[in-house]
Amino acid sequence: MALTTAELSDKRVNRYFKTGVFLDKENQPIPIDVPAKVKEMYEEGITQRHMMDKLNMAQHIISAIRRRLGIDGRNPNTKKDPSELKYGVSPSDTKEYNKRRHAAGFKAKHGYSIDTPRTGMRDSFFDKDMDLYACSCRYCNNEMLWPAKYFSEPSAVHYRKPKKYKGVLERGRKHRTVTCESYALFEKQNENIPYYLYIHKYRDYCSIEGLPLSELKLGRYGKKWNMKNDPLFLEFKKLFKNLKRDENGIYICPVYKTPMKRAFGVVGHTPTSPSVDRIDSSRPHTIDNLQIISWAANNHKGNATLDEMILQGEHAKRLKEIKAKL
Repeated sequence: MALTTAELSDKRVNRYFKTGVFLDKENQPIPIDVPAKVKEMYEEGITQRHMMDKLNMAQHIISAIRRRLGIDGRNPNTKKDPSELKYGVSPSDTKEYNKRRHAAGFKAKHGYSIDTPRTGMRDSFFDKDMDLYACSCRYCNNEMLWPAKYFSEPSAVHYRKPKKYKGVLERGRKHRTVTCESYALFEKQNENIPYYLYIHKYRDYCSIEGLPLSELKLGRYGKKWNMKNDPLFLEFKKLFKNLKRDENGIYICPVYKTPMKRAFGVVGHTPTSPSVDRIDSSRPHTIDNLQIISWAANNHKGNATLDEMILQGEHAKRLKEIKAKL
């Protein structure tokens, strides 16, 4: 009779307890007293998911250890009074917990609170008393000062890497306003419309219709690698080969001869937005059935066939001639 996951993990954990050697996910010995550490974290109010991350062990193994120690089930210590918790907040609240832990470490290292008013260097000026922070985007250029409410607070990742994000943590705010961050992303996307449409439109269509997708590389240099090596993007990019551009390098809609550019701060499409359109609306979004036209042209076309569009054009031409005679 097959054993359940819980039964298998119990057998493995019993063997660990006998030998005194506990293995992590890579089957490497863990050089600490794992049961004692699990019990300590349990008493601190740390959830099972965070125990798993800290010890690099599978969740079902942590569960089996807790069953063996008699501390199975929901951890009641996570609901302690804030005054009883180490940093006044449960570790399950990752962002706030990391924020307070970093603040405590900062004070222990420097001897003063991270909130102590101070003036930073010119290129990252801030003054918490005056509630003024410099924005370092290329338009504000560290010369425009804004209240804290215009900036995003540090996220959990900033607190997990305090050395890398020292400046952000000392400020208590990011270096660019929310609007400037959004506009910088908007500019990047407009600079490379083919990649933007490929990632945010074409791949979505492929997923919905079950068309084959290539594997994207993620990380810091993922975009650069994808643009040079992703075979599906290189095929998609050929759709732009015969499109004309204006003096600013913006693609021209082949239907209405207008520049195709996304608008900033607008939710959804605008008439000038570039779009991926099926030539034959009855067929899926395969590369040979696609064209790049403005959203206005795409919207006006709808699901009409090429023959229907020709008939509409001829009718519009007749109407124009009649109107000219009036």
